[in-house]
Amino acid sequence: MKATRIFQEPDGFHWSTTTLPHLDARGRAYATKAEALRAAYGAGYTHAYGCAAGRRSIRSLVSLDELDHTMHRHALVWKEANA
Repeated sequence: MKATRIFQEPDGFHWSTTTLPHLDARGRAYATKAEALRAAYGAGYTHAYGCAAGRRSIRSLVSLDELDHTMHRHALVWKEANA
């Protein structure tokens, strides 16, 4: 399980790794929480904090298409190869 934090800033929704002691909003802002969740999933994350029920599986929070799953698999392979 790899978790991310989803949060809202004035420019939109962001996702940030849970390994940082702070929320990192330097990356792209997304118009909706669903878009931020899909982007985090595409980067290899499986769970998200910042949802109403605490930590939840991203797959249970948003609908994902084949491209989302492909991006997720590629992110995991890339991270394994560069670890």
